[in-house]
Amino acid sequence: MPLYRLCFQERGAHRVEQQVGFFNDEGALAYARRFARGRAVEVWRDAVLLHRDPAPRVLAESL
Repeated sequence: MPLYRLCFQERGAHRVEQQVGFFNDEGALAYARRFARGRAVEVWRDAVLLHRDPAPRVLAESL
């Protein structure tokens, strides 16, 4: 079971990294998206970047 590094980027410079084991790339990506909670996320396997999701844009409230 390969280890994946999930990197969650908060607004600003705060970055949270987590290492988890999954059987395939799709499982790691689904897990990362589920726990992103509005943060940008990167999924790495060893030194290879598999996927990057930017943080969703915050829309200004209409007046």
